[in-house]
Amino acid sequence: MTAWFLVLTLAGGVSVAPARVPAVLPPAAVAPAAAGAAQQPAATPQPAAAPQPAAAPKRASRHAHARHHAAAETATPKTPRTSAELLADLNAQLHAGLLAHEDVAATFAGDAITLTGHVHRAENKGQATRVARKVAARDGWPQVHVFNKIEVD
Repeated sequence: MTAWFLVLTLAGGVSVAPARVPAVLPPAAVAPAAAGAAQQPAATPQPAAAPQPAAAPKRASRHAHARHHAAAETATPKTPRTSAELLADLNAQLHAGLLAHEDVAATFAGDAITLTGHVHRAENKGQATRVARKVAARDGWPQVHVFNKIEVD
C-alpha cells in the first residue's frame, strides 16, 4: 500500500507524489526473534528525506522605489567626523531645502546640538530637529541630543 500526498509548489502549482514513508512496516521488522536468542528490538527503516522544493529567487525589494532608498541610505562611518565637520554639514542642510528661507542656526557642544532662530511655520521647527538628528547619525554621532530653541513667528 502506498500513501499519497499533495505537494504545493512555490510557483503556485499542485502536484501529487507518492509518500516516501512506508504505510506498513516490512515483515522482517515485525518477525519474532528466533527461539533461545535474546530479543532485540527490530530496527525500523528510516524514511528518506523528502526533496526540498526549489527556493524562489529572492527579490531585492517589494517595491521599485525601495531600491532607490536602499542605495540612498547612509551608513554610520567607522570613525565619527569631527564636531566642526558635523556643524558645517548641519548648517549646510539647515540652509537648504524647506528651511532655506528660515533663520535657523546650530551650535554644537559636547553631545548636544542646540538649534536657535525663528521660523514662520511650526512644521519647520520639527523639520529642523529631524534634519539635525539625521545629519548627526550620518556623521557618526548617533547618541547626540538635539535641543530645539527655535521660535515660531
